[in-house]
Amino acid sequence: DMASTLTVDGIADFSAAGAYFGTADAANLLDDYEEGEYTATMVCATSGSYTLNGSYDTLSYTKVGRLVKVQGLIAIASESSPSGALRLNLPTTAAALTELADRTQSSCIWEGQGATWAGQTYMLVNAGNAYATFYYQSDAGAETAIDEGEVDTAFNLYVNFWYTSA
Repeated sequence: DMASTLTVDGIADFSAAGAYFGTADAANLLDDYEEGEYTATMVCATSGSYTLNGSYDTLSYTKVGRLVKVQGLIAIASESSPSGALRLNLPTTAAALTELADRTQSSCIWEGQGATWAGQTYMLVNAGNAYATFYYQSDAGAETAIDEGEVDTAFNLYVNFWYTSA
């Protein structure tokens, strides 16, 4: 019977609705698991976009509850009138939590972008956004959004990050 509940060594209760960890109440129910791939897009905050190489335009993701992991390589092949900070789409919208508890920052690896950044590059996922934005931070601590002026027409980008989904 799919509706029945099974207890395994007192650790978890499993049912057709998901798995309870600890006590069988709503706060401890894991009822959302998803994994797959999605087609990445790179657009700019003001206008324009980048065309991805069709052989390298897919990122993988795993969603367990509200926690989402994204990874992979995308290859930018060309641009179409880009203007503004670069934005990479996410498979789900990020959560909006209190006191910036929703904010995620992760490093990323750029290849062939043509920029000479002095310092660290990273991506940032902010509350309620369906995209990540890219930044570099100088050795002096100044933070600058990476825009069309910071990259060449074609480049590769490796990502590997976690964020909390809405």
